[in-house]
Amino acid sequence: LGEPRAGTGLDARDTGFVCGSVLALRPDVVDRIGFLPEGYFLYFEDADLSFVARSAGLRTVVCPGAVAWHAGGASSADRPGVAAYYRTRNRLFFSREWNPRPILGRGHRGLYAFRALARSLVRYAFSLDRDALLPARAVLDYFRERDGKLNSKV
Repeated sequence: LGEPRAGTGLDARDTGFVCGSVLALRPDVVDRIGFLPEGYFLYFEDADLSFVARSAGLRTVVCPGAVAWHAGGASSADRPGVAAYYRTRNRLFFSREWNPRPILGRGHRGLYAFRALARSLVRYAFSLDRDALLPARAVLDYFRERDGKLNSKV
């Protein structure tokens, strides 16, 4: 995030947001806009930080020549319902924060929340796997303003 340094040998291209699996910030950028917001815990914190940076007049860039290895899903590989929880809840939080059309955004979030609840309940009904209910809990936690890490007793 910010302006790429000249002479790095990495051609930077502007992008809508940078992926948090491999994210580089200069110290002056962190001083200016902060670091990853902790309320998301997993998923969408990188997009939020990118939007904060762009609203502060900074660029979000990707360097195609940069190479990194990331073991995706390691945080929730053993419980996919946990990943679904964070993606559902945090998508709602992110949309509320950054949707440029408040009325349309509210409608979109309402439909998304209803769909997530319905899918969660149907999946639970067919599997009786308690983790299938986590997206429904995510919707409830969004409306209750519960952010951060999911309570481990789920």
